[in-house]
Amino acid sequence: MLAGDVAALTNIWSERMMVNSPLGRVSENRAETFRLMQSGVIRYKAFERSIESLRVNADLAVVMGSETVVPDGSAPGAGQQIKRRFTDIWQREGGSTWRMVARHANNSIECAPR
Repeated sequence: MLAGDVAALTNIWSERMMVNSPLGRVSENRAETFRLMQSGVIRYKAFERSIESLRVNADLAVVMGSETVVPDGSAPGAGQQIKRRFTDIWQREGGSTWRMVARHANNSIECAPR
């Protein structure tokens, strides 16, 4: 993702991958996400992820945690450090290959203690 390597991402993202992004839109498949990358709407200078929970049930895996990204170029928020929460859903396809089938990410809002 950091390198914008579409060929590598094609190997790990299912064709039918859906993304609910912090841009406030849903991409219905990986081709739509690739178009956003190629147009510069999605581009990163830095991308760090911290996995807080991972659960595997048969052919489905759910990964949750936090990310810190720095968008680059003409991407929204370019040059700013943005913290966000994410959930990635992976499914085993063809019996042995794990591919991401869904992703949700939202920018974090720090809440005051109650």
